[in-house]
Amino acid sequence: MEQAPVLQIFGTTHILFMAFLFVGGAAYISIALRCASDACRQRMGILLGLAIVTEEVLDRMHRVSHGARFVDMLPFHVCGLVILLTAAMLIFRERRLFPVCYYWGIGGAVPSMLTPDCQETFPDAYFLVYFVGHGLIVAGAMYATLVYRWRPTLKGIGVALLLLNLHAAFAGTVNYIVGSNFMYLCAKPGSASPLDWMHGWPWYILEMEPVALAVCLLLYAPFFFKDRFCVRAEEAREDSAPD
Repeated sequence: MEQAPVLQIFGTTHILFMAFLFVGGAAYISIALRCASDACRQRMGILLGLAIVTEEVLDRMHRVSHGARFVDMLPFHVCGLVILLTAAMLIFRERRLFPVCYYWGIGGAVPSMLTPDCQETFPDAYFLVYFVGHGLIVAGAMYATLVYRWRPTLKGIGVALLLLNLHAAFAGTVNYIVGSNFMYLCAKPGSASPLDWMHGWPWYILEMEPVALAVCLLLYAPFFFKDRFCVRAEEAREDSAPD
């Protein structure tokens, strides 16, 4: 039997599909920014949230059709949980979910697309739901940031990291009970990932703490420097204003 083609990380298919998702997300946000009313922007946000829900339904249908266990369909990986939170944030315009959707979403989905835990390649259904799902996470977080103008904060980093550790404790308990590997707390992914650069189990779990903090700070950095630039620009205008 001929072996099915395997996704080549940073191969042509991988790069082109990520570029397609980036252009599609950017185009959607650009259209929303041109809306004449807030109601229009909210409707487009709801539509994006419903697209996420649709993708998740199709993902579960695909897994069921391939004999997945019930436990394999539980949304206890970081991206599996945050995609549902992102859908809820957009559909209900719930700002309290934003810190988690921004820091978990972008900080988790982007590395997952760069080093995918996915062997299948285009046009396999798992390839499509994997990349489209992660792309929608990023698009949802950026939609809230650019269209709703919700901005990440330092306090939001603390909230996101606290909830991440609480979720890790919950996921670890589930892993112990049912023998799963949510959040890769029991073993590293079978495919290449940033965890390969770290020590073995359980040390890489502890090493991920400062990495998670660094990723959150990196995601906050553009807003920090923007604030500093605006303050300096305002001070310069005040100094140059005539008495």
